[in-house]
Amino acid sequence: MVTLGVLMLLVFFSTIIYYVEQMSSDTQFESIPDAMWYAAVTITSLGYGDMVPSTMLGKLCGVATILTGFLGSSLLIPIVQMKFGNISKG
Repeated sequence: MVTLGVLMLLVFFSTIIYYVEQMSSDTQFESIPDAMWYAAVTITSLGYGDMVPSTMLGKLCGVATILTGFLGSSLLIPIVQMKFGNISKG
């Protein structure tokens, strides 16, 4: 279920960032799969820096992607910790 949610977020943010960045002539986002790579790297907070948005609206979308990744992972960590705690107690 979590994987489907992450996939939906990847498709959502990559589509938005692709179309927003098409307003600029010097965009690095040449297709939605390219933008999906950026969204995956940003949501997981790896942040390679190989692709960056060039428009202000693209940067704001990038910030929304970052915040979604941070909030999503911070909400999942206590659940995983509780499940592992229950397993170790027997």
